[in-house]
Amino acid sequence: RVVRFTSGRYERSWVKNVLAIGNSSGFVEPLEATSLSIIATRCILLAELLLDSDLVAQPVDAKIFNTLTARTWDGVRKFLATHYRFNTRLDTPFWRHCRAHTDLAGAEPIVEWYQQKGPSPYAAPGLVNSSDIFGFDGYLVTLLGQSVPHQCKFEPSAQEWRKWNAARQQYQARASSAMRRPDSRNSSSISLARSRSPSG
Repeated sequence: RVVRFTSGRYERSWVKNVLAIGNSSGFVEPLEATSLSIIATRCILLAELLLDSDLVAQPVDAKIFNTLTARTWDGVRKFLATHYRFNTRLDTPFWRHCRAHTDLAGAEPIVEWYQQKGPSPYAAPGLVNSSDIFGFDGYLVTLLGQSVPHQCKFEPSAQEWRKWNAARQQYQARASSAMRRPDSRNSSSISLARSRSPSG
């Protein structure tokens, strides 16, 4: 089934006393919930602008809101382009077309850096602006997660592997601890995942 939609954003999200947030100000695509981030970050920006103006909005507030919101929508488009261009999970006509024809929409310098240098964070200030809600790390995670090849091969030392594995164990322990709740029948704890399973 083909789902048709129009992608894009308004040039101005705040006009006079009307302010559009979320899908009322723009839309990129329906497969990922990026609009939730747009809604959250625009609400925070609006609140901060109003607090800074003693709750009386000024024309400059609307101008900066519009500028930052436009940059944010453009950043979402750029970020999602890397998903569509490099996604190899499904071999369907749709995804083959995406891999062959997706416009990276400004993400080219980020992809070029990654392909030559690997997941190095040192170019972040020059490649991603501060209004990008995903940040440079988001791009690195996406490119790594989709196994986009890069020229810079890094082989961790034994000491680095030990540090990495120790950190992983700490995170696993924290996650496991967060998924436990006290058992009302005794003072011990039982796994939240186990207690919610059909057999638990």
